[in-house]
Amino acid sequence: MQAVHGGGSARSTCAVNGLTDSASYEDARDERLFSRLAAHPTAASWLGLSGRHLILHFPMKTQTALAVLVLAMLSACAGTKEPAKDSTAAMAPAAAMTSAAAMTPANYAGTWQMMTTVAGTAKPVAGTLVGSADGKTFTVSLEGRPNIAQTASMSGDSLVIVSAEYESVLRKGVMVTTRTAAVMNGEAFSGNMTAMYKTPKGEEKVLGTVTGTRTAK
Repeated sequence: MQAVHGGGSARSTCAVNGLTDSASYEDARDERLFSRLAAHPTAASWLGLSGRHLILHFPMKTQTALAVLVLAMLSACAGTKEPAKDSTAAMAPAAAMTSAAAMTPANYAGTWQMMTTVAGTAKPVAGTLVGSADGKTFTVSLEGRPNIAQTASMSGDSLVIVSAEYESVLRKGVMVTTRTAAVMNGEAFSGNMTAMYKTPKGEEKVLGTVTGTRTAK
């Protein structure tokens, strides 16, 4: 550091952050504080140019103290921000529970005594649904008829079974296929049935309902 004399007063030449300035070390330090304030996004928008002019009305030591106080307050505010919550982590347990509770055709394994009511008919049709333990094979038997193969799948928590074509119990000589969607509640299920009849005039759709009770697993 080299002393420079002139005008009856002594000033120092010093390097601050690699820059040599004729201002005193205190001036450079204060300027650096104001630069930090200007670089801070919150301070820049909060103080602005008018805010700096307001601070400059105070003595130099007060200016420095105010600048330090503002920076400390901004740092404290930044440190108290609540970290962003990981929504993916929060959803993981719920997704795991849903996956664990997902129904499969195997949940409907066993023997079910069921009743099907077709729109326009007063008397329900009784039948027996049998599902294999692995849920891959389902059949429906009607009184006096051979077993009717069913294709089983799941739609949400509903078991959907689609029958092979067979002769209708209600319409003699007419072939029909049925699609049943049922939801299990304990040892019972209930749902809707759609019958597609092959008539001389073309296919005819008839709706119905179905209920069932498991009698054996």
